[in-house]
Amino acid sequence: MAKGSTKYQLLKDDFDHAVRELKLRNELIADLRKENEKLKDRIDTKIIFVNNDWEEERYVLQDKVESYEKALRDIDTHIRATTEPVPYIVQTLLDTLPQYDSENC
Repeated sequence: MAKGSTKYQLLKDDFDHAVRELKLRNELIADLRKENEKLKDRIDTKIIFVNNDWEEERYVLQDKVESYEKALRDIDTHIRATTEPVPYIVQTLLDTLPQYDSENC
């Protein structure tokens, strides 16, 4: 009978050890999940900041493109309607392009 109880005790010890290990691993998993959520929140916050900066830059670039397109349409219209379009073209380009801004010259 002593032999049977020794096997039982060994099995019980192994089982208890496995249960303790599972509890420790479950706690570790719970901690890692919490940390993962914190990191996701931090990344989401950074993405929002990046996107906000990009949105502002996109609007600035979009405005520039629209002003350039308008200038090209004006030039095209003037070329079709005038025999001497060059002075108007030059003036339109000087007024539109930033490298010819009078404050920068």
